[in-house]
Amino acid sequence: MKKIRLLINLVSLKFRILFLELSNKKNRLIKEKKFNKSKNDIYAFLDLNNFRSTFDVVGFLLYCKIKSLKKKLTIIIFRNIPNEVSINPAKEKDFIGSHDSTKIREDNIVKVCLDIIEDFNPKIIFISDRNEANDYLSLSPEYKIPPNAQIDKIIDWDKYYIYINKFYLKYNTRPSLKAPSHYNNLVKLFIKKNEIKKKIITITLRDSSYFPLRNSTIDNWKKVYRYLEENDYYPIILDDMENISIDSKKNELMGYNTYNFANIDQRLRLALYEEAFLNLSVNHGPSQLLIYSKYCNFLIFKHYVNDETSPASLERIEKITGLKKNEQYPFFNNKQKLVWNINDDYELIIDEFKKIINT
Repeated sequence: MKKIRLLINLVSLKFRILFLELSNKKNRLIKEKKFNKSKNDIYAFLDLNNFRSTFDVVGFLLYCKIKSLKKKLTIIIFRNIPNEVSINPAKEKDFIGSHDSTKIREDNIVKVCLDIIEDFNPKIIFISDRNEANDYLSLSPEYKIPPNAQIDKIIDWDKYYIYINKFYLKYNTRPSLKAPSHYNNLVKLFIKKNEIKKKIITITLRDSSYFPLRNSTIDNWKKVYRYLEENDYYPIILDDMENISIDSKKNELMGYNTYNFANIDQRLRLALYEEAFLNLSVNHGPSQLLIYSKYCNFLIFKHYVNDETSPASLERIEKITGLKKNEQYPFFNNKQKLVWNINDDYELIIDEFKKIINT
């Protein structure tokens, strides 16, 4: 009986091996066939070799949603591969190391932002070898986002933010960010467990080693926090991810209300923003979550800085967004505002706060 059982097992193993080999061959032959597409298909390309592991991915994804209306969308994401020549320096170059920081950003920004575009469910393909996308890149422009994406070329940004503005002005609608509902439920549980009865106001700090001129003036925001407490609000401070990720105590936030999980997971951050009465911030990556959500009330300060080399200089902000100084995005409501000022002074913050809560 043992010999028979052994023989059966050997025969079974050979059949399993043969099946696997035939399956692999079939898959290879399928891939070698000429690439087929449907007229309803469209392919978007996000090139992380161009260091797009930032919150600017939000604008790209919203643009993709608009361009893929009534179409079947596939997003192809080129992973960042370290090269001898950097196209753009990594934001945390002095903080963690250039390539490690881009991988962390891919995990914690790019991948997560795919989950916060409302009613959006594209097919996602991550690739490390650009040649794997040649069939898609060789398509004619009407099948590609951006239409000028080419084989062997770094894929540049299109004018995504300006396009979103024009789309809204033409159709009086726009795609929005929205936290997945289970994250809203988690925030509600946080509110319940902490017995928060007052209106929540978040304060999001920027405290980065990258262009520190853009950073929040921490002492001013601590004064704002105390003002909010004294006026019967429940302020919550969200420290910069650069500090949270290494558990830095540099801003001495012991004794202040915080919600560190909301710093770590952008879906939860957005859910907290949605549940809050008002959100206060300076202009930086996470403020993109506020700007492109229909469901958040906010004031964004220090919208530009006096530094021509900064990505937040007045000239660059105007060029990227299509807005002129003191203009607001066309889709904002009366509880959403950019404060076009290079400062985040205490008096300015309180003055703008009083104005917006009374509108």
